[in-house]
Amino acid sequence: MTITLKNFGRLIALTLTLCSPLSFASDISDILLPEQVAPFFEPIENQTIVVGEQLNLLVIARQPNGEVPGLATAFRPSDSNFRDNGDGTRTLQWRAGVEDIGINRITFTAISSQLSSSTATLDVDVTVLPAISSAQQLRIIAPAERPVRPGEEIALRIVALDDSGQIPALFITEDSLRDGATFDDNGDGSRTLRWRAPDTFTTGGGISVSFIFEIVAVSASVPGLIVLEELELPFIRADDPSAPFMAVPALILPSNISGFAGDDISFQVAATTPSGEVANLRVEPLSAGITFS
Repeated sequence: MTITLKNFGRLIALTLTLCSPLSFASDISDILLPEQVAPFFEPIENQTIVVGEQLNLLVIARQPNGEVPGLATAFRPSDSNFRDNGDGTRTLQWRAGVEDIGINRITFTAISSQLSSSTATLDVDVTVLPAISSAQQLRIIAPAERPVRPGEEIALRIVALDDSGQIPALFITEDSLRDGATFDDNGDGSRTLRWRAPDTFTTGGGISVSFIFEIVAVSASVPGLIVLEELELPFIRADDPSAPFMAVPALILPSNISGFAGDDISFQVAATTPSGEVANLRVEPLSAGITFS
């Protein structure tokens, strides 16, 4: 529409020009369609880290028209930061803890800079693994296998040792803790697994039935240091006389014990048997100046 006013003394001439709606809209260059402002993400692969390791995840989102969309995430654990890099990208920094072991799904949202209802999401799965130690600083004292008979009640004492002298945390993973099983704290850094085996069992294809308990020890002196061991409880026939309930105990001693002349040296000694029974321990000869309590 064009409006023209001309003043000729007392006479005012008014000129009106009408344009069609289509020709009017075609002159406006800043009308954008939703697909022109819909954001999209640069792909991010799923990640795997270990406990104590920091994740640094660069998140990039774009729009077809070149504008920069906003970025957000609801994943905000205490030891994390969704840092703005100042160039339209963000970096998720997260240091995983023991409680994060497993698969953690992180969802990012991109929001169009020109149409807030236009969004896109991206899911990234981060698998957190235990920080398994190759050293002997932290270790679990437990039988690797203990056959059980149908209906048998067991009580296995399990110990975790840390060369630092601090008592590690000790637990059984929730997924492997069988119905009716308990993991009682003995008050001395050890725990006792109590469980009653089912009364019946079946085998198929010649494969025997076994139950697996996953035992985890967490160091109190080294953040993120974890060891994991599996305790297998295979069923045996009630009439099988060859079940190895009694066997030579395994002696567990700390590694790298050293000292200077005149130093007092103190360390723990433990032993385990396949049956889970507590072995008797003694020192021979018990020389002067040595105590074994």
